[in-house]
Amino acid sequence: MKVDEAFEILGLSKDCSDQELRSKYRELSKKYHPDVNKEKDAHDVFVRINEANQVAKDFKEGKISDIESSGFGFNISDIFNNIGDMFGGPSRKSAPKHSKEVISLTQDITFKECVLGCRKVIKYKRYVPCNTCGGEGKFKEHNGCADCNGQGMKTVNHGNAIFRSVCGKCGGKTKVKNCNDCNGDATVQAETEITVTIPAGIESGQVLGLRGAGNFHSTDMFGQKAYNDAHLNIKVEKNPNVKIVDGDLVSDINTSLLNALTGYSTKYDSVYGEIDVVIPPKSKNKDELKIKNHGLSNSGYHRFILNIDYPDDIAPLLEALKETQNKE
Repeated sequence: MKVDEAFEILGLSKDCSDQELRSKYRELSKKYHPDVNKEKDAHDVFVRINEANQVAKDFKEGKISDIESSGFGFNISDIFNNIGDMFGGPSRKSAPKHSKEVISLTQDITFKECVLGCRKVIKYKRYVPCNTCGGEGKFKEHNGCADCNGQGMKTVNHGNAIFRSVCGKCGGKTKVKNCNDCNGDATVQAETEITVTIPAGIESGQVLGLRGAGNFHSTDMFGQKAYNDAHLNIKVEKNPNVKIVDGDLVSDINTSLLNALTGYSTKYDSVYGEIDVVIPPKSKNKDELKIKNHGLSNSGYHRFILNIDYPDDIAPLLEALKETQNKE
């Protein structure tokens, strides 16, 4: 029994208190206890309530998560020969053979897209529920029993709740045939298109989990289709001139000693467009210049590290400096 199913049976939310869980269980168990409730299906309902209570308790205590569980060491669906849920849900069956296949996709992005973040439309194939059989893989046929209209189950109303129980006449016997379109697997392969938001600063080799974008897995008691997750591998175009460091972009600017001493302005083609980088007079080697809001996703800085190219022969420079001093 799934966790969501257990809380639905008890009429509680998963964030209910332990006291609320105990009170609701006592209320329902008293109402449907076979010694008190003499209705035909009271025992089956009582068993279902007990199983739901155990699953809910295990979930609250952290023993299980939102996975399939059988609180008493057996599976109710086995009791009912996989012919349907007592609450009117779709029949239970093993997961489709492709459900465990992990879909792994790859997306290339430019360095600019890495810096700014981007959205990508991705097309790929995955296994989805077969439309012909509704994701069941098979069809029920009339088993010849008039009491249950050939379905093996009978519907019983308890107040506002609707339950299903095994037909007493045919013993829940069912007759099924496989769907021809999906060969009984419940799934067919189909083209799928999704839009993925790729965050700024993602690195090449990182993998994004795409929730519910994988192959069809199962149908729950409420008819909701469940899909596995898919994986998206990111490949970022390399930019040899720019590094990403702590949310900032970092580049080198090479300049002559003369320009460093006198100061100058130069144009730089960034991911945000062309910008002016001003080198102030008397700049030193490895000085850092910052342009605000030009790092990742319009925040942080674009930091420019100044690399001064010192001449191999400094004699002419020293001579010029001496002449300047003499004039002063």
